[in-house]
Formats: sequence, C-alpha cells, structure tokens
Amino acid sequence: MFEKQLEIDNFLDQSDQNKKSSYLKPSPPFLWPEPRVFENSIDYDQYPPFHDLLESAQSICGVISELHGEGLQWFIQLMQKQTQIRAKIILVLYPACATKPDDLKKLENISNEMGNRLEIRLYFLKYIEDLSFQSLLVIPKDERPLVIFGPSYNFGFDKKRPDRVNFAMPVDAIVMESWTRWFNWFWAKKSWQLRSNMIAIPDLVRPTGTIEGEYMWAEYNRICTEQEPSPVIIKIDPETGDVVAEVPSEKLDGKNEEEQKQLIAEAQKKLPSIAVNIPKLDPLADEIGRLFQLCDLAMIDKTTKIKPLSAPISPSLFGQEAQLRAGRIERKTSY
Repeated sequence: MFEKQLEIDNFLDQSDQNKKSSYLKPSPPFLWPEPRVFENSIDYDQYPPFHDLLESAQSICGVISELHGEGLQWFIQLMQKQTQIRAKIILVLYPACATKPDDLKKLENISNEMGNRLEIRLYFLKYIEDLSFQSLLVIPKDERPLVIFGPSYNFGFDKKRPDRVNFAMPVDAIVMESWTRWFNWFWAKKSWQLRSNMIAIPDLVRPTGTIEGEYMWAEYNRICTEQEPSPVIIKIDPETGDVVAEVPSEKLDGKNEEEQKQLIAEAQKKLPSIAVNIPKLDPLADEIGRLFQLCDLAMIDKTTKIKPLSAPISPSLFGQEAQLRAGRIERKTSY
C-alpha cells in the first residue's frame, strides 16, 4: 500500500513539474513528438523521450533500424550503466542505410562485453524503400510492461518529422503475449546472429536522381504549397499542448460576446477531430485516468447481501514474491 501511494505521489509531483517546467517529462501513455515540440515552445528534458523508461527496465526486446551515431552511443552507455538490463535486439539493415561497418563493430564489441545480457541479430531488406518501424517491448521492474513503437529510427535520435508519430503505451498481459509470440517467431525464423564476417556492410549512398527530376519535384511542391495549408487558424496551449482553433481579431471586432462565442464555436468545428465527432478528453479526466492506471479499482454491489467473492491467487502468477523482508521492514503481497 505504501509503495502504491508513493507511485501516486510521484505521479502528482511529476504532473505539477511538467506544468511549471520549460521541459517535458512525459509519462506513459504518451505520443511523441507532440505539437509543442514542433512549434519550439517546449522540448523534452532528454532524448529519447522514453529514456527513463528504458533506464529502469529489466528486459528489452525489439526491432530497430538506422542504428548509428548518437543513438548507438546512447544505447551502449545505457547497457554499460544499467547492469540489470537484459536485451535482445533485431537490427534492420538495407542498402545505403545509416548503419556502417564501424557501428556494427561497436555492436559486436558491446555484445561480447555484455555476454548473455545483450544479443544482436540482423534482418536484411532488399530495397531502400522497404523501411521498417521501431518496435520495443520494455519490462520495467515495478510497473506495467510497455510497448514503444512508431516510424522513428535510431532509438528516436532521427530528425523529427510531422508525419512520424510514435507511441509509448502500457500494455496488458494479452497484448504482451501476442507481441512476444511475434518477436520470438521473428527472432528464430527471420533474423541472423551478428558475426564478425557481417561487419563489412557495403558503404553505399542513396541515388540523388537527375537535376531535371529535382526541378520538377520542386516546382510541383511550390504549386501545391503556395496556398494556405489549412482553412483553420490554430494555437497550441503551451501548458497542456492542446490544439485549439482561433478566430482572427479583426473578425471579432465590433461583435458582442454572444456573436464572438458563435464565431469561435464555428472555428472549432473546422478541426478534423471535432468535425468527425471524436470526443474531447477533459484535462482533469486525463489526470484521473493516469491515476487509475496506478491503482486497482473494485466496486461492491450494496443492494445484495452476497459477500464479495474471495478467491486467493498466488502472487507468483504475476511474477511477484508473496513476502519480502529487509531488516525490520516486511512487505506482503496477496490477491
């Protein structure tokens, strides 16, 4: 009970710090990069945004592409610093990818250094356009398992693009089991152990095309983008990250309060989520929902005299110890 209360207190403290700080410290579930980052009004306190999640992990399995430079160095330091982590990684390679012979050599060295703690396998794509998504399953020490997935590569150290959205989400046992079945199959059937004779990956470059082709695309791009990108004007709340529609001040001049509200409401309807009737989450509901994820919720029907069902379950089924003792402090877990 004490540990659960501590989790909740930490969540509330972090939530309050996020509102006051100029840096983001996201907690799952979250999406990244978010609009405030693209608008340069705020940035993450560290990269990748899920750094803390992996730092506290016991196990990491997943598929990564374009591993090199800053992303590779971050991963090596993570494995060297956090000695509790065991990791199984499939690295996707394709012609002219960013991963070079020096990167593969560093991976081989760190894998040999870590022994059973780290194993790297390779998966090969035939064409440049056959790009892969990043997908990681993270098992923290005392929290729910997480899946981190999306089109970003190199552990999130790639260039941010508005068309690339990534997710870090807690998953239940059913999703975790489905993910691990897929990964075990991929690992055993479609990937190859990194060996010394695989280090010499060809140092290829992407074809640039012709000058005429570059000009044709630039002209097409100019024609398409010279108009306004959207009929709705938006602003981003610097504290919550909420995207809301705005009405130009000149359109509000001379209008009474009721007319201004109507204009603002009409502008809101131009947002795609409002236009297709996607319910909007109240900020308080977001906070409460995250709190409930840290707790167990039970409801008792008081209209009946039937007592709640008592069905003891061994904590070992959930990978937990029934009783732990440290000096004079004792903790018991039961279900």
